[in-house]
Amino acid sequence: MGAPIILELGGKNPALVSRNANLDEAATGIVRSAFGLQGQKCSACSRVFVEEPVYEELSQKLVKMTENLVIGDPPSGR
Repeated sequence: MGAPIILELGGKNPALVSRNANLDEAATGIVRSAFGLQGQKCSACSRVFVEEPVYEELSQKLVKMTENLVIGDPPSGR
């Protein structure tokens, strides 16, 4: 089984998800990479390539996780 890696690819950074991946970990990593730090980092995930046998399950996990993101002004530190 492969190990997770991060590559800076000029703003076209894909996540590759195989049928052997832990889909919970993959979904968490994709959401954190795409939306963490407002996506303003060199290695932010901008696309996902998924093996067909796990596409639907991963898609459902990603939709659920992104629907739960809170968007807006951060809390004040005061």
